Amino acid sequence: MTIFSDARFALRTLARNPGFAAVAILTLGLGIGMSVAVWSVVDAVLIEPLPYPDADRLVEMGMTETGRHAAGYPMSALDYRDYSERNQTFETMAATFRENLNLTGGASPERVSGAWVSAPFFAVMGIEPQLGRPFSTEEDVPGQDLVAVISHGLWQRHFGGDPDVLGQSVIVNGRPYVVVGVAPRDFAFPRDTELWLPIAIDWQNEDRGHGWVVPYGRIRQDLGLDEARTDLERIASQLRDEQPETSADRGVAIVPVKETIVGEIRPAVSVLLAAVAGVLLIAAANVSILLLFRSILRQHEIAIRQSLGARRGQLIRLLMVESTLLALAGGIVGLAFAHWSTGLLRVRFAELIPRSEGVGLDLTVFGFALALSVTIGLLVGALPALRAREIGIMTRLRENDRAIASRGPVVSGVLVVAEIALAVVLLVGAALLMRSFVNLVNVQPGFDSRGVLTAEVSLTAERYAEEADRIEFLRRAVEGISSYPEVEVAGTVYPLPLHGRRVTTSAYVEGAPGPAHDSSRPLVELRFVSPGYFQAIGLRLVTGRFIQEADTADAQQVVVVNETFVRELVPHGGPVGRRTTGYDPDDPEAEWQTIVGVVENVRHIDLADEPGPEMYIPVAQSGFEWATLVVRARSGNAMALADPIRTTIQRLDPELPVFNVQTLEDVVANSLGQTRFVTTILVLFSASALLLAGVGVFSVVSYSIGRRVRELAIRMAFGATKESILALVVRQALVPAAIGVALGLATALAASRLLSNQLYGVVAHDLPTYVAAAFLILAMAALSTWLPAWRATRVDPNSVLHSE
Repeated sequence: MTIFSDARFALRTLARNPGFAAVAILTLGLGIGMSVAVWSVVDAVLIEPLPYPDADRLVEMGMTETGRHAAGYPMSALDYRDYSERNQTFETMAATFRENLNLTGGASPERVSGAWVSAPFFAVMGIEPQLGRPFSTEEDVPGQDLVAVISHGLWQRHFGGDPDVLGQSVIVNGRPYVVVGVAPRDFAFPRDTELWLPIAIDWQNEDRGHGWVVPYGRIRQDLGLDEARTDLERIASQLRDEQPETSADRGVAIVPVKETIVGEIRPAVSVLLAAVAGVLLIAAANVSILLLFRSILRQHEIAIRQSLGARRGQLIRLLMVESTLLALAGGIVGLAFAHWSTGLLRVRFAELIPRSEGVGLDLTVFGFALALSVTIGLLVGALPALRAREIGIMTRLRENDRAIASRGPVVSGVLVVAEIALAVVLLVGAALLMRSFVNLVNVQPGFDSRGVLTAEVSLTAERYAEEADRIEFLRRAVEGISSYPEVEVAGTVYPLPLHGRRVTTSAYVEGAPGPAHDSSRPLVELRFVSPGYFQAIGLRLVTGRFIQEADTADAQQVVVVNETFVRELVPHGGPVGRRTTGYDPDDPEAEWQTIVGVVENVRHIDLADEPGPEMYIPVAQSGFEWATLVVRARSGNAMALADPIRTTIQRLDPELPVFNVQTLEDVVANSLGQTRFVTTILVLFSASALLLAGVGVFSVVSYSIGRRVRELAIRMAFGATKESILALVVRQALVPAAIGVALGLATALAASRLLSNQLYGVVAHDLPTYVAAAFLILAMAALSTWLPAWRATRVDPNSVLHSE
């Protein structure tokens, strides 16, 4: 017999047992499908290289400061120039600055993701425009012609894919830029950029103390990351010696570009990969148990085949072919499930998964699915094949069914123990993440998000060059929006809480004993607000007053601070009336602000982070060009305010786009996106594991009871009650379940460190969680045992013994 004839025979055999085949295929399909879906994410996010030539040589650089910035932060343009000119390990470097830009000239103004980049940028990335050219060095200086490179998507959307787009103008922030190039279809670096403009740094007016550019570099072909890091640290040491006033505590960080893109989600993906491996092993163990029992029932058939001349190798091959066919069929079912799952992931969690456009079924994923299916097929067929090898022909022919069957429960019991242990691990992980998520949801952010709508505007320097113009526009915008009857109160803020943006400065409070030197003072978060903002988000005043209309540019410079600011920065005495500055307090020209109020803490950065020191600065005294409108509805229906906001802004400036219109409740919910993503997937995995483990227990108990009918009938004939028989069977079946629970709890405790960084308000070794998981698993095992045990008590002992 050849392997093809074995396959034909196996298919006929499975067709005669459709119930068995369906259960095995669906079980494997669930495990393989989940594995393929997760592997698609792993492949797209972590394995697939970036779509740039020699992408492993691309790095991002940033500034570090001892005791303040451990990771890289934007560096000053002057520092970038020194690193670019003095290094010996890079082919080239480029400076970038990301900024969302106002694009006009189309049907309606829109907000696009843009980047100001230096001339070598496209050379650093190894990219050539599909149309036109990149910037020249001559164009990357102040005062030259304004030019732009646009993305493929923007070319299609704004210019209709016009092949003569080169030389046409695009209006950016109110100024015309000539299109000189169109980027390749899939190029959108950094972070979904659609428009690239020359950064044109004015070196004469740059301040080394102001970090704002993010440099990227391409390491030379013959060198690696360690050599580049050593080279940049050498330059950083030189700058510390040459510029002690600004660079005394500064260093440099260098990170591969791919790590900057996927680094944040790597721990979450690792957790999901480990979890889906557990589900797959449970599914494989279930099918192994089914095949083992089926092989036991086929021992006489196998013995007869062997007596007719079939060699053991042929019998083993037949069993392995059958299990592999089951796994391949399960793989087909799994691919359908994976296709649906990856589509759902792209729809629901695209913003949380970097490079999510690559998540899906491609040739690489198909190859993985095929290899996984074959591997699982060989794995689940191993036990039946080994039994076929170990037992001799005469032994099979002489033994009755009960003697043959007595060997099955031992091996199957071990598999059930393993299943339950894996299910416990997954259940504990899911329970910990669920408790953490619930804790985060119940965190009081410090404001009332109900009935509040937010919308962003950006007052570009080109159209609103004067600070007074920006202040007047925001004042009129708030006044116009507030005039609508459905609006209770309106204000502006930047940055919005839980929106992922930060503006920081160092702070010194008059009379404080702390260091006055800028690089040693603590960092303080800044919020630029208008009157009405505090009332719009329901922020409570602790002492003093809020920002008022009278706090104009001509009035005394004031700030409102939070409770953490007072606790950490204000020495003895009350904070109201104290002065603070972000400059050198010994400088006679330093600008000071007077603290006029203290408000409750707000979790601005992350719900899981304790609030740090913060200052609220009147927008009328700063003229900040970005602002988020925050409007509270009288009725509580926040989205009803969208039209009044857009109408007001359109009336004030028809070319100013309003973007990111969303309720404050959505902002809070979106801040929990990654936690929700991991928790949701892990809960689904643990539920699947629990179901599969229950099926495994049910299969083993059903088979065991089927082989013990005569024993149970004798017990009942000698007076055993149905209740005692039921208790006996359940008790004996729960022994492997209890062992599996004990092993699972120990494993979960050892593996809990994988989740420790993703938990909030619950420790990884939380006792109630472990106890609840153990109870649930044991309850599942008892329920899975009860039904076949109850069926055994319905047997008539007289009929059974008479048939014997």
